[in-house]
Amino acid sequence: PTAAPSSTPSPEDLTISPATLSQLRLLWTIDEPGNPAAQSGCQDMACWRFSRIGSFAFSPDDQTLAVGVCTVDPTENTTNPRHYRYNCDGPSEVRLYDSSTGELKQTLGVGDYPLSLAFHPEGTFLAAGMAQRSIEVWDLASAKKVQTLLHSTTRTGVRQLTFSLDGALLISSGDSRLQLWEWARGLPLGTIENVS
Repeated sequence: PTAAPSSTPSPEDLTISPATLSQLRLLWTIDEPGNPAAQSGCQDMACWRFSRIGSFAFSPDDQTLAVGVCTVDPTENTTNPRHYRYNCDGPSEVRLYDSSTGELKQTLGVGDYPLSLAFHPEGTFLAAGMAQRSIEVWDLASAKKVQTLLHSTTRTGVRQLTFSLDGALLISSGDSRLQLWEWARGLPLGTIENVS
């Protein structure tokens, strides 16, 4: 008798898309294992970091997947629970993959653990929001950092980022606070508090 075909796609057959990303996360745990110490007896905040992958975002044309990675097991800052939740005690990077083949196209050596990522509407820039509150904006054509902004979070890091539809503004979120930026000039334009 012949064996029934497997219902789980193999990595080489798996196209990266929003619909298949959860399957890819499972496959990626082979190369990006979580911290086993965070699986049992962990505090609530440590349980969130089950993997070295801190964030992901698709480019506007869906051709590229950006993934924020801590290259070692991320940890929780337990020395002062009222401050930064997440630490990466090794190098962090943003990896850019071809979303149809899974091929690694580019690596950006960011300065901190990326908890959020956002592509500019034209796909030419990528913003990365970090665990310890900085926001780096990268020019993807040159692979150069062109701007560093400082979100005023003190606890959660920059948990969410998005560009306005025209690409002129960047909105960051962390610590129940939204901040609006004219990012190309590095100018903060306003803050909204107590946002959930």
